[in-house]
Parts: sequence; structure tokens; C-alpha cells
Amino acid sequence: MIGENNEDAYNIMIDKYQPVIDKFAKKYIDSYPGIKLDKDELIQEGNIGLINAISNYTEDKNCLFYSFALLIIQREMKRYINTCLTNKNLILLTADSLNVEIGEDLTLQDVLYKEKDSVEDKVIDTYYEDLLYKFKNELTTNESCVYELKFNNFSTKEISSLLDLKYKAVDNYLRSIKNKLTIYLKNKI
Repeated sequence: MIGENNEDAYNIMIDKYQPVIDKFAKKYIDSYPGIKLDKDELIQEGNIGLINAISNYTEDKNCLFYSFALLIIQREMKRYINTCLTNKNLILLTADSLNVEIGEDLTLQDVLYKEKDSVEDKVIDTYYEDLLYKFKNELTTNESCVYELKFNNFSTKEISSLLDLKYKAVDNYLRSIKNKLTIYLKNKI
């Protein structure tokens, strides 16, 4: 049945190997704690690997189907992880959300993107602007320059060009600034 494109074989094998795929997904997620890997995506990649194994297995491979399937499942899951670890995807997977709580019912996003409606909001905004200005003094010289440009809505590419820094260096400064800002605001609010 295996290798003959039999739909019943696919269904039986997918049900049979689902615990194995789940276990590998958990293992890989635990192996990369700093990266927010999506377990469902890993499981889906494992299922694709299993389907490929079922489709491509022949008995003349001189190995058990189990060994062949594990190899293909792991290969697909690792391919997905390697794709996630590329620079453009790694930034998204390691980034912290702006919804990090920095006070009671207050998130970093609330502080950075608050709309100005009332006098009370303007007073609060002035307070936060003062906090952010004081925060700038706690940064290194390069971080301070990057912070000021980013605060004035320059893109990472523009900042890189203006400061003659590599794009990746600017990105690293921005991550460092964000982490420091989160800690700073938690301590001040």
C-alpha cells in the first residue's frame, strides 16, 4: 500500500505517525527557546514530510519505512526551521510584541502610539515624552542617534544610510533600544 498512492494508506499512516510528528515539533520548539516557532506550522511540515515518505518509499531502499519516514519528516521540519532562521524571518520570530505590559493596564504600544484627545492625555503625553527624553541619556552614543532618528520616523534603511552603519547593526541597535526601553518604562511607571 505504501508508495502506491493509496488514500487509505495515507490516512492510516498520518494517524499512526501523528504522535511522532508532535514529539518532533515539541523537541524542535524546545531546542530554539529564543525563537517563536509555530508548533502548527512545524506539524504541518512534518505531515508534508510523511506524505513525501509515503509517496517515495519503495522496498528496494533496503531500510524500514519507519526509518525512512523519520528521516524525511525531520528533514522537512529542519528545512522549515532553517527558513525561519534566515535574517528576514529571524527578526520577526525573535521580536517582542509592543503589547508587553509595562504598568497596570498599560502596554508599550499605549505609550508609543497614544492618540491625543484631551487635556489629561496631553499631560500624560508630556510626562511620557519627558520619560523618553530622559531615557535617551541612558543610551550609548550610537543607540542615541538611532533612537532619535527612529523616533522621528526614519526607516531602518534610512538610518543605516545616514549614520553609515550596516543595516544589521542598526537593526541590532533598535532591538537593544526596545529591550532597554521596556525595562526603563517598567521601572519608571
